[in-house]
Amino acid sequence: MLAHIENLFLWEGPFTHGAEIGISDIVMAPWFDRMCVLEHYKNFVVPDLKIYEKWHIWEKAVLEHPAVKPTREPKEKLIAHY
Repeated sequence: MLAHIENLFLWEGPFTHGAEIGISDIVMAPWFDRMCVLEHYKNFVVPDLKIYEKWHIWEKAVLEHPAVKPTREPKEKLIAHY
C-alpha cells in the first residue's frame, strides 16, 4: 500500500480534493485514526520521508478537523479494544 500512496496525493491542499474536507477524507478518518494500533502491536508507522510528506499533512489536517476531532476515541481505548 505504501508504494502507491504518492499517487493518492496529487492535489493542492491538505485534503483529498483540495482546501476543503470532503466525504473521502471523513470516510477514511476512522481507519487512519487506528494507525496507533498498528504502531502499538506491530511497530508500524508511515515513515517520515519526503515521499510520504503529503500523507502526514493530510493525516494531521483530517484528524484535527473540527468535524472529525470530537468523534475520535482516545488512543488507549483503541489499543485496549484491539
